[in-house]
Amino acid sequence: MKRIAPNGIHGTHGIAAHARIALLALAMFAALGAAAFAANLIGEAKAREIVLAHSGIPAAEANFVKVRLYRRHYAPMYDIVLIGKNVKFKYDLNAETGEIVSFHRNGRNGGYGSGADLQGSAGDYIGIERAKEIAFAHAKVDGTKVYRLEVDMDRDDGRMIYEVDFKHDGWEYEYEIDATTGKVLYWDKERD
Repeated sequence: MKRIAPNGIHGTHGIAAHARIALLALAMFAALGAAAFAANLIGEAKAREIVLAHSGIPAAEANFVKVRLYRRHYAPMYDIVLIGKNVKFKYDLNAETGEIVSFHRNGRNGGYGSGADLQGSAGDYIGIERAKEIAFAHAKVDGTKVYRLEVDMDRDDGRMIYEVDFKHDGWEYEYEIDATTGKVLYWDKERD
């Protein structure tokens, strides 16, 4: 006589059967979720196109060293690193809307973008050169004698800002400048 468990499944093989069914269901839900997730994304090719246009680097000179999809605060994002002649860009791009959430630029311009690379799509940002001028004037330093200069553009509390960090004459300066108005939002000066 066969023993039948209260759930209607026979013996210990029933537990294994339940586990296989649960794993299969989980795999199906994961696949459906991934498909739905991917269906709402702009795609890697479009993300590369947006970054390339923003950086001003010609396609023939562009080297995408990293394009990675990840989640940031429940939002799908592309982490993209792009290298051109004497310059490196790092972008965080909203993978659903294509909005540039943040980007950082290291190195010299290399002749790219003629300043438009940091102006925004509507030309509503003051630009990297103006942000540097504002920081140098506020600090009362000669921009030609500044070293270890780094300028990044980022989103902070819903607004775009330029982060301008540099060293001059034994001092280290740090600035946050509103990318639209040019207003100095934060600054700090300390001995290097």
